Amino acid sequence: MAAFFIITAGQDAGKTSFILEAEEILRKGRYPVFGFAAPGEYTPSGEKQYYLRIFDTEQKLPFISLTEQENWTKWKRFWIKPVALEAGYKTLGRFPADERGFVIMDELGPLELEEKGWHSCLLQAQAIPGALIILSVRERMLERLITHYKIDSPVIIKVSEVSAGIAADAFTNAMNALGFTK
Repeated sequence: MAAFFIITAGQDAGKTSFILEAEEILRKGRYPVFGFAAPGEYTPSGEKQYYLRIFDTEQKLPFISLTEQENWTKWKRFWIKPVALEAGYKTLGRFPADERGFVIMDELGPLELEEKGWHSCLLQAQAIPGALIILSVRERMLERLITHYKIDSPVIIKVSEVSAGIAADAFTNAMNALGFTK
């Protein structure tokens, strides 16, 4: 069974920045990191768009827009680029089967509870024997997501209470307790 850490905060409260900072610390510590984050950026016209940053390849792909985009999939008020979703799934396919490492998945929530978005990706991550999984989830979605995916005894980290550096130490301590060797 996979070990879970869940990073939580409200909307626009720093979850993705926290994830990106922790990922950088883990990578500098030479830990294998797979997965993705979805940072938002403002376009020159002032529109907020989200990009998908794939950790193991350092790809940065357009991911979510609030305005209609050709060949993107509409979900509620968002437009999602299918190619970016595929890239997120492929990162887990590169996780070495006989090793330990981190799987980071940013911004799980309503889509996943409808069994869309990263739903299959999370199920795939749960099946990786050597993975320590780090998720970010909005506080209002936390209990529903834990119940929906039957996540047993996750460590909950509130962005407002812990620094990314302290969290990264907890992640590496947990990984080392699982027998990770560099």
